Amino acid sequence: MADTAVVLAKTPATGVFVWPRPSGWLLFALAVAALVLVPVVVTFSSFAEVEGDILAHLAEFVLPELVGNTL
Repeated sequence: MADTAVVLAKTPATGVFVWPRPSGWLLFALAVAALVLVPVVVTFSSFAEVEGDILAHLAEFVLPELVGNTL
């Protein structure tokens, strides 16, 4: 009877989600993913700060050429 009490004590209540303990492989995969993601985020965040001179150059020289190639 003591075995049943121990099992019931370890079982979570209905509707309660218990996260499993992360394995070493999961932690390793998350670390590798973070190392790969950092340069990608830095690269794309550099596009958020575009200077006006660059936009003027693109609108004056590059955009007409691209539109001409498209037509």
